[in-house]
Amino acid sequence: MKVYFFDCATGVYQGEGFEDEAVIEMIEGVTVVAPPPYRKGEIPVYQCERKAWTVKPLSPETETGPTPG
Repeated sequence: MKVYFFDCATGVYQGEGFEDEAVIEMIEGVTVVAPPPYRKGEIPVYQCERKAWTVKPLSPETETGPTPG
């Protein structure tokens, strides 16, 4: 089954792949809900509690990770 990967901590979209339907529920950071279309400068973010994607503008932190502090 086609699945979509996201970072568990941030919800940021990480790509797509295929997994056996029997094990999808056991894998963290995976959904069968496709992300919406997005443009350059935007990124889909998965909302686990809503089981839905939103599209957010990219920020420097999203592109490179948090700034060490």
